[in-house]
Amino acid sequence: EGLEGEDAAVGFGLRVPSSNGFRGSFQMKELQKNYTPGLGFYDRRDVDIASFDVGYTKRPPRGSYIQSLFMSLDGERIDQIGGGLQTQVMTLRPFVLTNRTADTLMVVYRATRDVLQAPFQISSGVTIPVEDYSYSDLGVRLQTGNHRKFAGTFMIVNGDFYDGTRRNINGELSWRPSGHFRTLVGYNYNDIRLPWGDFETRLVRLGLDWVFSSRLSWVNYVQYDNVSQTMGVNMRLQWVPESGREVFFVINQGLEDFDGDGTFRTQRTDATAKISYTFRF
Repeated sequence: EGLEGEDAAVGFGLRVPSSNGFRGSFQMKELQKNYTPGLGFYDRRDVDIASFDVGYTKRPPRGSYIQSLFMSLDGERIDQIGGGLQTQVMTLRPFVLTNRTADTLMVVYRATRDVLQAPFQISSGVTIPVEDYSYSDLGVRLQTGNHRKFAGTFMIVNGDFYDGTRRNINGELSWRPSGHFRTLVGYNYNDIRLPWGDFETRLVRLGLDWVFSSRLSWVNYVQYDNVSQTMGVNMRLQWVPESGREVFFVINQGLEDFDGDGTFRTQRTDATAKISYTFRF
């Protein structure tokens, strides 16, 4: 309200898909400074964004233990409209190896350039000053096939971060003893060391899912992080009596450790019921 002009968004892209051999895409878009989406969201305004990716998939002969070998290079550049680089990221995956049982081994190298236009408080008491930063990191990821009773993902990333260093350890383990039950636990850890201060972040996830039948399921998700010291609990019961009819009952519970003593107290609670009915004529 009160703004006029420079409120458009425009873009175009070209994509050449392929499950074997070369594939690629290219995209450009502009988000003007007064642009407001009617639906959805945006990360930045008053920017020009250009991105691309190119990849190659090699499939060995039938009967080989290796199902596919994939390599790719993709990049994104974000400039302020009228000139001035904000962010540039180049990501190289020299190989993504997948076997016949859907296990995957991937190596990722990422080079970033970030031009801060204002001081950025990345953590309590740690502020990154205005400067042109260039840094890179290297990561390795191992993922097992989701069809297994025990399946998991493990990834470690180590490298530079602004004028310091960052180590990220991210893992998830799931157990699916039958088609009716699944549980998972995930952990994401960051150890960040900067000239302006050091800090650690931890994010813990827990999921419990019951599928009683093709019509009734109960999904539960719990998440905690040490930065906000809050725990979120989401429970969703879904009943589909027949095609085109659905009933949802959702409970969200927010808990916070107000004084840091490990005791959580209720921050908020909400419950939602939804009924969906499709009329056919």
